[in-house]
Amino acid sequence: MADRQASINPPYPTLGEVCQLLSSAFDTKSADAKTRKKLDRLARDGDFDWSLPRQSIEVLLLKPLLDFDRDLSDFIRNFVEYLFREHVNLLSQVPLDALSRDEAAPLLIKHVYAGHAASFLAALRDCFEGPDLSDFLRQGANPVDVVFRWAEETLGSPIARLAYPDDKQKRDDVGRWRRGVTIPGFYSSILPLQRELNKKVSGQNPKVTLFGKWLVVARAYAWLDRECSKAGFGPLMPLIGREILLNCPPRDVGQELSVANYDAGKRLSEVAKSGGLLVNGRLRRTDEKLSGNQAAARAELNKFEKLLNEHDADGRARYMLDWCEGRWHTLSGKEEAALEFYERAADQALYRAGSNQRQILEEAISLAAQLGKRAAVKRLKHRALAMGLFSGLFSQFPESHDVVSDWENEQLAQAFGHLFPVQGRFPEAGQSAHPSPSLPFHAIDWLVAETLKPDCKKPDRVIALPTLDDRSYRKPQLMWFAAQGQLDYVQQLLEAGANVNISDGKGGSALLNALQCAEEGRGRWVLDLLLEWPHEEETLNRLTKKKRLSPLYQAVLLGDPDVVRKLLELGSRPDEQAGYPPYSPLYLCVERLGFYRQGLVKTQLLRRFALPSLEDKEILRRFSGGLAGAMGDRRHLVDISDPRKAKIASVLFEHIVREGAEVSRHHRLQIAETLLQHGADPNRKHSSPRPGRTPLMLAAENDAADVFQAMIDAGGDPLMKDDQGNDCHVIAQSFGSKAVLDTLRCCG
Repeated sequence: MADRQASINPPYPTLGEVCQLLSSAFDTKSADAKTRKKLDRLARDGDFDWSLPRQSIEVLLLKPLLDFDRDLSDFIRNFVEYLFREHVNLLSQVPLDALSRDEAAPLLIKHVYAGHAASFLAALRDCFEGPDLSDFLRQGANPVDVVFRWAEETLGSPIARLAYPDDKQKRDDVGRWRRGVTIPGFYSSILPLQRELNKKVSGQNPKVTLFGKWLVVARAYAWLDRECSKAGFGPLMPLIGREILLNCPPRDVGQELSVANYDAGKRLSEVAKSGGLLVNGRLRRTDEKLSGNQAAARAELNKFEKLLNEHDADGRARYMLDWCEGRWHTLSGKEEAALEFYERAADQALYRAGSNQRQILEEAISLAAQLGKRAAVKRLKHRALAMGLFSGLFSQFPESHDVVSDWENEQLAQAFGHLFPVQGRFPEAGQSAHPSPSLPFHAIDWLVAETLKPDCKKPDRVIALPTLDDRSYRKPQLMWFAAQGQLDYVQQLLEAGANVNISDGKGGSALLNALQCAEEGRGRWVLDLLLEWPHEEETLNRLTKKKRLSPLYQAVLLGDPDVVRKLLELGSRPDEQAGYPPYSPLYLCVERLGFYRQGLVKTQLLRRFALPSLEDKEILRRFSGGLAGAMGDRRHLVDISDPRKAKIASVLFEHIVREGAEVSRHHRLQIAETLLQHGADPNRKHSSPRPGRTPLMLAAENDAADVFQAMIDAGGDPLMKDDQGNDCHVIAQSFGSKAVLDTLRCCG
């Protein structure tokens, strides 16, 4: 039971527990049994459904506050998002595997949560008028009383007497709140008080509304202070006051927690050393193994288990043993048994093991995909999503309800082959019962593939393509020959009655394959032929499942205005987002204009590859197969600390920029105008490169004055702001876009 208990109560609070704490502090959770049951499930199982924390915060905290005060709800929404990010970042980087929950809690309260709570108060005071923060610093000050004192000075009348002039019992209740004897409830106390004040004070007095905001917050702080004391950690408000007094100073929280974890783990030092040596020595995934290594690693594993039994009775470091067992069984060709150890290690490491959580999850999820265990892949990916290891944009896609799509199973299995190469296995492993690790690409046997001929008797035939790794790779022959630019074969199949709309089940089509062939410079004869054939609207607008490509998206990349015009005439939707991150065709066209500002684009590329965001990692994951690892972060192309590599990268990016600028700028302008004529929206918001950016804003960034003017003429709004509050004028100034600034001045 020791390792199970460690899993149930890890040192870091779970995201579910954070949700439960916040909704309890503000007292907004509904009293109905169904909602309470959902909250309890969240606290227990939130990391097995990655979407539950945010769903529950919405239902149990933000929606009740929205009904009470929209501005306060929006403010708290932003704070909760920030709190989640900071919480996940900290627990993902700083292990607390030597600490119990009771040992970790006071450290986290002192070094982390008090600072967050103080920052929230300071930000609230900056956003809304309210009490002087110094009033909260008085020894023994009750946050509820502080807010009442401030409101009474503001309104010039005692709140209790103003709200309840004829009800002594209600006035006595208010007195008990202020003395700290009781804490007002959101539904039972604050809402009724606010209603009475609104009745007694003529009109919608903004001072009464402001008092309501601060009373809700004061209630939360009074509750947190009380619960902190009841748990034996001492009052919270003095810690918050200290942070406010010091102006919330920046500090290396990770270092402070790491020192505490190190001190607490001295009794486990021998255990930690043994486990670390195993993972990074005998059980390294990629090192070539010699005969006898398997037995030697087994002996060390047995010794490690004995040390754990002697020194780690409560199972704090037990995850390390299961991780090592998972590695040993995988390297021994016993993948089925390995997965059981990996799943247990992932369970025990969660909210405990710092960066080791990521490594364990990556190996486990790749192994599960290699074994075809889709249910296990889903379980593990839910946890990885909760830990922020995959892009948040995942939730925007239709396949997100399924968590793991077919292409992803293939990509994860390919990542397994990269993580556990054949040479890294023990020689004694022999022949594995499971297929050899997938290569991170389709290993077509081109000597055989080039001899393939069309079967005109069965024009819609799906052919099995020859591969070098014995993997099944099947494709409709029309699509295959279109992808290879083989005009004669495509024409023969069409004349024989081949279905031009046939798909490979992954969202592709012959038309899309021909567009890719043309865009890669391998000829456009097949494309010209296929454009003469009518296509179904579903074919024209269907997205591929992995890279999310559509024919119109690919045509914009090709840069041929005639092809774009023809696709729109055939039925392509002019505003359909495609690609990753999702771009509308107009947004993609304007983004390509950035290649004509070579210095700017080169700098942006260097920064993105040197410090990739989750979005950048997701791009690598989708476009690089298993080479980028399970989470897309194993393909670091640029090391900015190495001058030699930085120089190589600079040359590479210069080539990318030159290649991107090969399409004439005039053609880009024609494409933009064609899209606008067919109804493309210049004000459609996108998530990248900044949330809320529109095609018009991107034209301002790229100093594309001609396209900018065309979008203004089509209804583009230069006063619209992105999610950071920047309009076209601010963006143009930030990027030195002189031509767009001149255009804006002319527009008035």
